[in-house]
This record gives sequence, C-alpha cells and structure tokens, in this order.
Amino acid sequence: MKFEISDESVLMLSGVGVATVAGFALLAPREHHNVFFAKDQPYNETMNRWFGQALACKATSDMCISACDANNVWPGFPCVHCFAFCGFHCFIVADTLKASLKLSGVQWFAASAALAHATATGKLNSIGYGAAAGQAAMGALCLWRGFCDD
Repeated sequence: MKFEISDESVLMLSGVGVATVAGFALLAPREHHNVFFAKDQPYNETMNRWFGQALACKATSDMCISACDANNVWPGFPCVHCFAFCGFHCFIVADTLKASLKLSGVQWFAASAALAHATATGKLNSIGYGAAAGQAAMGALCLWRGFCDD
C-alpha cells in the first residue's frame, strides 16, 4: 500500500487545524487568551470570540472546498453571464482546489510571521514560537500541494 498525500486531504487538514483554534477561541475565550497572550495583555471576550468566528469561516471554506469533487463538475448548466453552455465556470471550479491551497499556504505563513513577531515582542507567551513553527509547516504543505502538478 502506497502512502499518498492528496490535495483534498491537505486542504481538509488545513481546515481542521484552523477549526481547532476557532473552537478554542469561540468556546473558551478566557482560556484561549491565557494560553496565548502574555499576562500584561488586556483580555476582551468579544474580540476573542470575533477572532474565533472569523477563523471558523476560513475553516468552513477549506473543509467545504476539500470535500467537493472538482473532477465531477457537470458542464451542463447555463452560464449566468451569457445564458449558454459555455463551460467557462467549470474551468474555474476545477482550479478552485489548487487556488485554495495556494491561498491557504500564504495565509498560514502570514499567521506564522505575525505570531512569531508578537511572541518576540512579548505580547504572546512562548507557546507562540511553537505555534508559529506549526503554522509555517502547514503553510509549506499547502503551497507544495498548491503548486504541485499531479
């Protein structure tokens, strides 16, 4: 049995990773703050929950796109722009998975850089360095699959 990493599984992993942090911030905002933020940083429950909600949107997007089978898009629907069977939108849907992987990779790297900077400046606890490393690894995996030709 050969071990393979598919585009769909990487994007699903990305979504699950984001959903984990989203759930933590939404369901336990005080604990989320205490784990990540330095003691001198002010706590704001509304902002923590808002952060969690924003991450939940990203997680849902990744998981839904990874669950779609872009290879089975039916080209028989009329285009909303030209009201004909143009097939252009099928091309867009087929590229959505790769584009989502690339976008997720960039987002993971941006989050990693922001987390590392906030940790280095004392705004976050030292756990931020480990989290930043994990985010960078997830970013690399997403970008690898996003640019990988199958």
